Amino acid sequence: MATETQKLIRSVWPLPGGNSRYLHTLDQAIKFVASSEHPTKDKLAGWFMSQYSVGPKTVNGYVQVISKLGVVDVLHNDEIKVSNFGFAVMDAQENEKARLVVEQLMRNYLGFREVLALFGRENRPIHISEIGPSLRWQFPDWTSDSQFQYRTLWLLSLGCLRQTGGSEYQLTKFGEDIAMQFPSHRQNLDGVQESEIVKATTEAAKDYEQLAAADRCTLLVTELTAAATDSSQPERLERAIAEAFEFLGFTVDQLGDSGDTDVLLQANIGARSYSIVVDAKARKLGKLQDLEAYTLRDHRAKNSADYAVVVAGDFAGGKVVSHAEELNIILLPVPVLCDLLELHAQTPLNLVDHRSIFEKAGLISSLPAAMAARADTQHEWAKLITELLALFEQIYSSGLVDGLTSYQLFQMLAVRLQGVRYPVQDVSEALALLANRALAALSVDEHGNYSMAMGKQTLVHALRALADGIEQADSDA
Repeated sequence: MATETQKLIRSVWPLPGGNSRYLHTLDQAIKFVASSEHPTKDKLAGWFMSQYSVGPKTVNGYVQVISKLGVVDVLHNDEIKVSNFGFAVMDAQENEKARLVVEQLMRNYLGFREVLALFGRENRPIHISEIGPSLRWQFPDWTSDSQFQYRTLWLLSLGCLRQTGGSEYQLTKFGEDIAMQFPSHRQNLDGVQESEIVKATTEAAKDYEQLAAADRCTLLVTELTAAATDSSQPERLERAIAEAFEFLGFTVDQLGDSGDTDVLLQANIGARSYSIVVDAKARKLGKLQDLEAYTLRDHRAKNSADYAVVVAGDFAGGKVVSHAEELNIILLPVPVLCDLLELHAQTPLNLVDHRSIFEKAGLISSLPAAMAARADTQHEWAKLITELLALFEQIYSSGLVDGLTSYQLFQMLAVRLQGVRYPVQDVSEALALLANRALAALSVDEHGNYSMAMGKQTLVHALRALADGIEQADSDA
């Protein structure tokens, strides 16, 4: 049994089936293993996929949850069997099942006690978005809020919390009993009032989220560059890498446990989903001279990841690069990662675009041409929209007031620009975007004739307001 925080399990995943049904899913998984002939991890993974329509990219995480919780024992050749603890959970009454599992989490996992203690101190409904900023001072190496949120949802499923509305949760009587039984591992720092630290950290987190993309990018680039040579604090580079890829749009899980990867990245985009294990290598002189290639290969297999990446300030040539190429490992220098951040800050790329940087093993000396081309495409769309709005203004200034079809506007734009600079399909799609009800920059009648409804400055304001509305809706959810 773990008794010291450094020995506690740091990472926990949710289970499928709904945020309040993790215990039910766990119970069903135990029963499946108990009733199966010669059960294996692969069979359990297949059961998850068939029961909950989850894909192969995420199912390994669910199997790891079952294994780490200790409800099954892993034998040779990935065979598994229900453990004594697993049988105790399966045979217990509903309330007792919850108590057994929550006690296991409190004893063996990092962070559950602190999350529960936060709800006990506040004694009010807490929105799930508040938890990470409120506790990050106790867990400075957790850059993503996902680990805090996963713990909150586990506590909800086990009856320690109840949902009061939206994404707000409050402590239950059962949760109070568990909190008293398992007090927080962490103590106040140097006599500073915890409430003051929580307040300051929460305000700092809000300030950071409100930074413009360019300003956040500057902070990330500065920290990555410094952390790459700070070999006395290797976890500093891990944190910087986690923040960088979160900025790029990945789901980030900072692991760092012994025998596991430093950072796990998930691109959850349906059938095209992919995952990446990332090892951070800070070196005083900035250059990685050797490669633990087989360890990286094991990390990729353990997490069922599509790619394995090493991030360092720079890499020695020769054997380091050839070894990476042989074992399909990507070497990503910090300067190239910084180039990617700066490109993304100027023209946000999607997770399909980002995949191109991981498709060639060995040393990545520069960003793929496809990324620059994608960014150029975004610039071209911005120019096309600007030209269309200018065309409407020109048309109306000449006295024409009737609506115009997509093809008529394509022809008039070609005349205005003295040649066909934009294909007719692009013009049609740009007009449809501007006429979408979310913007309503153009109006369109039943005959497909377009008329101008707002100028360029109002459109820019409408786009920013739409973005603000999305962020507000997310925080209210």
